[in-house]
Amino acid sequence: MKGFTLNKEMLSNRSFYQLIIYAALLGTIVGLATSAFLLIDHWLTKLIWKTIPHRIGEVTFYALFVCTIGAYLWVKTSPFKDKRMPARRFNNVVLPDPQGPMTPIFSNSCTLNSGMYKYHLPDT
Repeated sequence: MKGFTLNKEMLSNRSFYQLIIYAALLGTIVGLATSAFLLIDHWLTKLIWKTIPHRIGEVTFYALFVCTIGAYLWVKTSPFKDKRMPARRFNNVVLPDPQGPMTPIFSNSCTLNSGMYKYHLPDT
C-alpha cells in the first residue's frame, strides 16, 4: 500500500484547505458536545448520589427509591414503549436434573418450531 504524500498540486488546490478547515471545525464541535455531555453526566451523578443524600440525611431505601424513579422515567419516555417486545430467544430451556450435566441440552435455539414448516413428508 502506497503512503499518503502531499504534492504541489494538492497544496495549490483550494478545496483541500476547505476540507481541512471543515474537518477541524467538525472535530471541534463534536469534541465540545462530548465534553458538555460528560460534564452534565458527572454533575447529575454527583447530585443524585452524593449531594441529595448528604442534605436529606441517612435514608434507608434511597437507592431503591432513585432506581424506581429512574425505571419509571425510562418506561414513560422510552422510544420502544409502543413497540412489541421482541421474541425471547431462550424462553423454554430444559434444565438438567441435579445429578445431570451442567449445561442445558434442549432450548429454542436447537429445536425446530413445527408451525414454521408447511410441508410434511408423505407417509410411506
